[in-house]
Amino acid sequence: MSDSARLKRAGIVLAMAFRTQYLTLICLVGALGLLSAPTFAAAAGDLTPTPTQLDFATQDIHNGGTNFQTVKLSNSTGVGVAASSIETTGPNAVDFSDNSNCDFIADGESCAINVSFDPTTPGAKSAKLEIVEDNGTINVPLTGTGATGTLSDSSPNFGPSQPYYFGGQEQSANISNNSLFSAQATTATITGSDAAFFSVGYNGCQFTINPGNNCSVGVVFNPTGPGTKTAQLELSNDGTTNPLIIPLSATALSGPDAVISPSLNDFGDVAAGSTSPAKTVSITNAGDYPLQIQQLLVISGAPQLFPISEDLCSSKVIAPGASCQFTVRFQPSAAGIQGGTREGTVFVITNQNGPVATANLIGTGVTLPQGSASITGTNAAGSLLNCAPSGYPGGTLFTYQWLRNGQTIPAATDAQFTPSEADVGMTLSCRVQATNSVGSETVTSPQSGPIAPLDLSNLQASLVERSVCRVMQAPAQLRLAGTTIRLDYGKPITPYAPLRLNIPRVGAQVLIDGQSIASSRGHVVLTPRALLAYADGAHTLQVNYKSDRANEQIALAPCDLAARLDGSSRQATDITVSASVGMSSPLLRLPPTLRLHVVRATLGSVSIQPADQPVQTFNLYGARTSFNGITVLLKAHTIEVRNLPAETGVVSIMLNRGVVTGRGGSVNATVTLRGDTAPSRADAHAVWGR
Repeated sequence: MSDSARLKRAGIVLAMAFRTQYLTLICLVGALGLLSAPTFAAAAGDLTPTPTQLDFATQDIHNGGTNFQTVKLSNSTGVGVAASSIETTGPNAVDFSDNSNCDFIADGESCAINVSFDPTTPGAKSAKLEIVEDNGTINVPLTGTGATGTLSDSSPNFGPSQPYYFGGQEQSANISNNSLFSAQATTATITGSDAAFFSVGYNGCQFTINPGNNCSVGVVFNPTGPGTKTAQLELSNDGTTNPLIIPLSATALSGPDAVISPSLNDFGDVAAGSTSPAKTVSITNAGDYPLQIQQLLVISGAPQLFPISEDLCSSKVIAPGASCQFTVRFQPSAAGIQGGTREGTVFVITNQNGPVATANLIGTGVTLPQGSASITGTNAAGSLLNCAPSGYPGGTLFTYQWLRNGQTIPAATDAQFTPSEADVGMTLSCRVQATNSVGSETVTSPQSGPIAPLDLSNLQASLVERSVCRVMQAPAQLRLAGTTIRLDYGKPITPYAPLRLNIPRVGAQVLIDGQSIASSRGHVVLTPRALLAYADGAHTLQVNYKSDRANEQIALAPCDLAARLDGSSRQATDITVSASVGMSSPLLRLPPTLRLHVVRATLGSVSIQPADQPVQTFNLYGARTSFNGITVLLKAHTIEVRNLPAETGVVSIMLNRGVVTGRGGSVNATVTLRGDTAPSRADAHAVWGR
């Protein structure tokens, strides 16, 4: 195109700008159906265009201009014709371009105008090639259609779903151009309710996508918790679908969840040195993703206490809802550990999020009951015996059974047993059943020695001297510093008839053979016990008062048996029997003139008191036995006392008032002394009724 032509074309463009409002009005009217769309036809002139219009059909807006189409201008006027301007005008003039050498066409000559179609937007385009020549204007209509492609998509696949804490997952959204024309894509953005969980990793579609070609956009899914998230990827483009909306959907899983059942495994009490029965523990995947179990670890002070066997879980993958099992035992004998409670924990190492799954273990090692039993105490009637288990672990429970000469004693099932006189000469043993939470054992103690009669020697106030009566010969009185000291004593001397020195208002000292035995003002009482240190024979009795002394000879003789009776029909009758050695069974015959009233109407009673022992009272109906085994038998004129405690030397029998009547007489005592083969006898005359 020449410079003059370019200037003319520029003028036309300016003119077109001034006509913009007019053209806009034409378009609005046309939209309302009042005017038809403008058309361009060849106008009259001297030159002849060939062809009279150009149609460029459909052209891809991204492929540049079309090949030139040519309009031939022929001059057959007989004279030369000048073309003052050649312009492309019309609504879409910018989408067409031309060039020519048609400034002057001689007669019979022709020139060519080349026109190209280069649309920049899609849609139908129209313009005209306007040729201004000497004799008029020639219009050649130009038409064509701009075309762009259609993009299609393939949504990214974020499967298989994985736990949310696995981190971000990037997948590609594939973009394809399956149309006949190109399309240019630009920016990619994420929109939608869950857009915060998605991001564009890369945009590989920022170019013109030709037909048959494709590209991809990387989308990253980065959840912060479980659940299904939805959003959309919007790809801006100049294709027929803008923006291209690609749905996004991804599901984040909670992950595997190892649930151990039971979580607490209590083995209870297990015998030390043995192994408990196995407990089966299950691991269930309660999650929504495969559970990978690497290994099981037992953590405790001594892991070998809780050995794992039949491990079907380690190095296994457990599908959601599935389970595996392992067994565990408790063996308190491991590592030399015996009794006591022990604890442990099974750690399950998995791919789950959060704390390690655990199962707690607890068990108590208990020593089997193994021990012995023995009897402690004095093997005598009336003495408390104890059945003593020994060597058993704490917490052991015991039951007892006593045996007499190897035979069960009915109802003797306590840890303690008191033999009676019926057991004298027998042997006793105790059978113990020891039981704890892991077993039981029955043992029998060694047999005791033969049971001896009841021995009161270790009881409070018991009489233990070998002799409890002495025969004494002494003067009736002593003279000391002008004072008469009277000597009064029983024949023989017993605890109930001692030697008494009546010293009126004088603080005197009493000595035998130079050894002080008493010091008192008023009365000095000497019992057989006080005289035990002195042998039978002559001794010197000395009483000192200040510088005065009185000496008299006394004689002591052995006393095997003594008896006395005091009382009346109007008061209780007291019968005393004493011996130099212990009595086993005194038998007292009352005077024939005494009468016993043992009738139901009388309801009499008898009280018996061994020396220095508590009084025991029995009624007069048959035999009675007290805690120390004394038995009283009352016949017509005889009182028999059996089973006396060992070493008993004095027995006082009191018959209550109204039981015995009469006028006195002699009491005959027959006593079997311990250690003697023949009984001893003694008589005592009673003046009864004073």
